[in-house]
Amino acid sequence: MATSPQQPSAGKPETTSLGSSSPQAGTTLPAPGSTPQPESAPEPRKQRSDQGTVGPSKEQPPVQTGYSLSAATWVALIIGMLLLILLLTFIVQNNVPAQFTFITLHFELPLGVATLLAAILGALIMAVAGTIRMLVLQRRYKNNAKADKKRR
Repeated sequence: MATSPQQPSAGKPETTSLGSSSPQAGTTLPAPGSTPQPESAPEPRKQRSDQGTVGPSKEQPPVQTGYSLSAATWVALIIGMLLLILLLTFIVQNNVPAQFTFITLHFELPLGVATLLAAILGALIMAVAGTIRMLVLQRRYKNNAKADKKRR
């Protein structure tokens, strides 16, 4: 089933879309049988955010979006406080004494406190391992920078 193209009315100009194959897409064409209208001055091109600058426009400074350091610090403090509240709740609820033996030491601690101490010890071990890795990478970076200077 074929559809017939719509005929423009006699006095109204036909407007093409941006996707048409005419040489001047988006321009107004006169209807068949009418006299062409003189063209008006083209509108200045504007900057489109999706494709960069389309035409001449004043360069605008970039708009800073995102979070600042102080905002990130506040978010970290709030999250830290919430985690502290959860941790204290865990310690208070797990106040059952537990027997522990480490090599020749025998001692008794509340289960929540023992879990907290184990978490702190694990965090310290991870901090030491991370610090050592950062120092190794820093030394490697400095050695590579010195070697690059000697090559030049």
